[in-house]
Amino acid sequence: MLRNAVIMAGGEGKRLRPLTEHRPKPLMPLLDEPVIGMTLRLLRRHGLREATLAVCYRAEDIRNALGDGSGYGMELHYAVEETPRGTAGCVKDAAKHMQGTVLVLSGDGLTDADLTALYQRHAESGASLSMVTKRVADPTGYGVCETDGSGKVLRFREKPANAAKNSLVNTGIYFIEPEVPDRIPDTGTYDFGRELLPRMAAEGCLHALETDAYWCDIGSREAYARAQTDLLAGQVGLPVMGKRMGQAIMGKGCSIAPGVRFAGRCYIGDHVSIGRGTVIGSGTVIRPGATVGASVRLENACLWENACIDGGAILKNVVVMPQNGHSTLQRIVMNGTQD
Repeated sequence: MLRNAVIMAGGEGKRLRPLTEHRPKPLMPLLDEPVIGMTLRLLRRHGLREATLAVCYRAEDIRNALGDGSGYGMELHYAVEETPRGTAGCVKDAAKHMQGTVLVLSGDGLTDADLTALYQRHAESGASLSMVTKRVADPTGYGVCETDGSGKVLRFREKPANAAKNSLVNTGIYFIEPEVPDRIPDTGTYDFGRELLPRMAAEGCLHALETDAYWCDIGSREAYARAQTDLLAGQVGLPVMGKRMGQAIMGKGCSIAPGVRFAGRCYIGDHVSIGRGTVIGSGTVIRPGATVGASVRLENACLWENACIDGGAILKNVVVMPQNGHSTLQRIVMNGTQD
């Protein structure tokens, strides 16, 4: 039975800036909870009750948000990096007292993968390290692997410039056996994608577990918007809190004025207020405590906690971020590569 899990949650989320300037990437909100919360619920679904989070950037924010994990039915521990050790280095440090197979996941990945079935396939393979892979149409920006058809990885390249379409890419989910950490230096930075995986592939001891489960790395603003749209469309096999009202998923204690129209799949969090005649379009997510005035039009817009939109506004493809939690100072960011 799989008992050990490490979640890599120390990255700065540079490609998501400015969304991550005041919030670490694992706490990026997806509808009703942070992305790492959905990972914890997935672990719980597959029988794990304990996990260690490898944290660095804004580590206290993550600890304050998740606490001891009891809110998710988990027992959480924290391995805090004083200086970044790289993805493999932080896992070695976090797993130093663990025995048996360790499941490693990324704190910024949204997935509904069947971890139980994947672990069984790993155990049957006899591999020291199994990497969960997925075939994607555009592998740009991902680690890409070539296999012999049976799962043995022949070659691994981190973010190659000329990867073929529909390549197998690294999802950042691994099953590692106790001998693997011995390959990782005790000091300095050492990375899965740039160092450990290419080395193990060259030595013929890296295995790929291909999955067709949902998976999205929310490392960019485009991916962040897509993950929320996919959750709204029911494409992710994880439960979403709230009551369905037509095309909307509605939280508790909302104040919805007459004439409000939900014109597409959208999410309305707890205690949201929406003014008369407003149209909430497809892909819109309004987080708890936000206020939307009258005759507003929103489409593919994400309003974070306590955001405030004045009457008559028209917003499309944006994230509205109250600064320091206050709606009196807000920043509007495009859901794309440019502000």
